[in-house]
Amino acid sequence: MFSKRSIEGYLMRDHRAGDGIGDMQPMVEYAIYTCCGCQRGIIRNPKRERERSYCRAHDRYMCDDCALSFKVTGSHKSYKQVMDEYESKVIHGRSG
Repeated sequence: MFSKRSIEGYLMRDHRAGDGIGDMQPMVEYAIYTCCGCQRGIIRNPKRERERSYCRAHDRYMCDDCALSFKVTGSHKSYKQVMDEYESKVIHGRSG
């Protein structure tokens, strides 16, 4: 069974060998996911109060920038679709 948690990655910040200056935790792991629109890595914030934007067409989460663009324009393309269109234009010699 597919779970959205199965497509998460993680980011580890390790300051155990640091100089001890500041109040940073010595080692922290964060869950991250990739935005379906721009491929930006987004750190999952468990303290986030507003709902995370989700693309039902691509079954993936979106970053705040892509979600705003979707809300304003009413359309959304995945990163793969944008790159496929660009490749097609380049191959056929069309610009723009």
